[in-house]
Amino acid sequence: MRVSVAFVKILSAVCVLLLIPVQSLFAQEGTSAQPTKTIVGDLLDVDRDFYIVRGEVGEIQIEATHKTEITEEFGYGDRIKALVLMNNKALKIERAGPDDVAGVTENVPASAQAPEPQQAAKGEAPAPAAQPKQPESKTIVGDLLDVDRDFYIVRGELGEIQIEATGKTEITEEFGYGDRIKAKVLMNNKALKIERAGPDDKPGVHTE
Repeated sequence: MRVSVAFVKILSAVCVLLLIPVQSLFAQEGTSAQPTKTIVGDLLDVDRDFYIVRGEVGEIQIEATHKTEITEEFGYGDRIKALVLMNNKALKIERAGPDDVAGVTENVPASAQAPEPQQAAKGEAPAPAAQPKQPESKTIVGDLLDVDRDFYIVRGELGEIQIEATGKTEITEEFGYGDRIKAKVLMNNKALKIERAGPDDKPGVHTE
């Protein structure tokens, strides 16, 4: 009888040990399935655990926790890229790349992506998937607020817009505060040409 009781206890302990990894696996799956978004912006300040960046409508606070992966130390003016949960708690903060466009982008989970199109019937050519053409450039018209090194800062409809001049940018003249300029830029706001706006140029961002 004692042997049977001991055997039952050992069997129960083994079952508990086997259940722990399974529960942990489900917990990890639940975490990975949480919706996320990517925030790209210029860093304004680091206030303890909060990274404050310039957004399109105002400041955005990104909270770093003990689980956040931070690739390096950042300072004012650095353009950062943060993968965050929907409550702005950061999973990873890194330096933005040259092709990272400033703004907030919601990430679509793999499970929520559209299913693959069904294969065409035998003998029929598959219909090509319609791919919307992405604009390659846009035009920004606005009043100049400041020129900070290579950045032309203009007043936009929802806040300040930074236009970056590079070695390849064509700048027709020297501009100062209050001048209304017209800039043809790539989608990451790197300028191809900056010129004085004409009387018919309406302020705003115009996609070509």
